Amino acid sequence: MRVAAMVLWSCVAVPAQGSTVPGKPFAIRVHFQDDAIAQHAAELAAATWAFGKTALRLDPATVDRSKFEVHIYRDAKAYHAAGERLRSVHHRDAPGFADFKSKSAHFLLEEALDEPGLPEHAQRLLVHECMHLATYAGNPGSAFLPEWYIEGLALWTEGEVLRQRLALAAVDDDPYEQRYNQHAQKAIAAGEFPTLRQIMAQDLKGVTRRQRYVVYRQLLRFLHGRGDLAARLWGASNIAWGPAVVERLRDLVAAETNGGLDALDEELRAFVGKRAVPAPQPAVPVPVADAQGQPGQPGFLPGSPQVRWVGTHGRRELEFSASVTLRGQVPQADLAFERGGERWLRVTIHGGDGIHVSERQPDGAWRELGVHLAAAEVVADKPIQIRVLARAGKLEVELAKKRVLAIPIAGLDLQCRWGLGGPIGSRARWSDVRVK
Repeated sequence: MRVAAMVLWSCVAVPAQGSTVPGKPFAIRVHFQDDAIAQHAAELAAATWAFGKTALRLDPATVDRSKFEVHIYRDAKAYHAAGERLRSVHHRDAPGFADFKSKSAHFLLEEALDEPGLPEHAQRLLVHECMHLATYAGNPGSAFLPEWYIEGLALWTEGEVLRQRLALAAVDDDPYEQRYNQHAQKAIAAGEFPTLRQIMAQDLKGVTRRQRYVVYRQLLRFLHGRGDLAARLWGASNIAWGPAVVERLRDLVAAETNGGLDALDEELRAFVGKRAVPAPQPAVPVPVADAQGQPGQPGFLPGSPQVRWVGTHGRRELEFSASVTLRGQVPQADLAFERGGERWLRVTIHGGDGIHVSERQPDGAWRELGVHLAAAEVVADKPIQIRVLARAGKLEVELAKKRVLAIPIAGLDLQCRWGLGGPIGSRARWSDVRVK
């Protein structure tokens, strides 16, 4: 993502608790305390600069005077404030941008930080934006370069720098790159991959930014493989500005073959078609469970759930309501109560079948207390509104505000632990859970 706003740069302050790594040409400013992220960012920026200097053939004077800043935020307000200050149009819908005038890049880290350093996607984004800074240093007119080239350079660099960092023999050994190859192959098969004429003319109306980036990633790697045409185009871009540079780059690409852009377009599509994609994943069998029979058939009894205990209910009576969406290989969700001993009580919602209320016996077997068959109403991937009431020795279940079960249970007392779960292979999503 590049930003070409011509504004005076006011330095972004770094809070006292932030982490910094001074350096040249990249100075890293982390706007929160995390030295591992600061060091990781510094290493990636240095690797990007080393690659960029070679790929763009930057002269020693350019290298010597280059100076950039990288800012990393956890606070979305601080990130967006920096974007507004620099008059960026991209911070509103992207977690990173590079600014032409200030020669600075800004990133919002939204991912969970489960391991030291930057998450995978953030690593690639940082390399991408740092490459934009390198192009700004090497070409004062880089703001006028066509999108396919300036973004393609950054996308190409992502793949190369991460290949080196991951010690891969080839960029197509990278699963991340393979996924993009697969997107491109699917676009070609669907007739949605633009022609070279359209790309060079920047005639991509209706093509989303994500789709364009899939195309540019393929195009720059393809051009690099043709005698390093990607870098040769960079040299040509330095001697033309504005509309003239767009035409010059188009003409140089067209001159690569006697057949011009049309012949080269066929070569590009053949190149994409041969690139590695993720290996097909074998179908995972539905895990074995202790379910009896088949959903929707008489005598069906859902399998035992694995329960995540949520809390302890403090009253004998209960009112529970929620929305649940059934997902996974086993479309089942359970509301369970750990009554005294092993005599659990559960309400099971099973896609393609209905609602079951059952009680676990001391030997571990489940005894069904009641069932409401509703195969048409209780289906996977669709929110199901359920309400469970326990009062006056009776358990009632409502489905979409309609009572479907009323089961007398002697000595009913739900003053106990309760939780949500399902058998192995289930993946339900609960929301709007209320208990009183």
